[in-house]
Amino acid sequence: MDNKKIISILLTSTFQWNRVNNQPCIHVFHNNLYINLCLWKPNGIKTISIDVDDISLGIDDVVSLNIQEGNPNFEKLKQIYTAAISSAINIAA
Repeated sequence: MDNKKIISILLTSTFQWNRVNNQPCIHVFHNNLYINLCLWKPNGIKTISIDVDDISLGIDDVVSLNIQEGNPNFEKLKQIYTAAISSAINIAA
């Protein structure tokens, strides 16, 4: 799994996202992958973070990206995040 592949999966797939306790991150399982997507504002810079674990291999962070505002993929991923966070299933933990 590489950065381009995971971005491609996010941009071309439709998921039912989940979130825990109304936190600002959403997650989904896709095949053997656990994908976590967050929108942050560290140091005042809007950032989408993507973290992917490979469940079948038991490997954490096979992809770990921080995509900042200004990156060509940021706006597309922000649109996905914004739509997903409003319809995500909230799981109370």
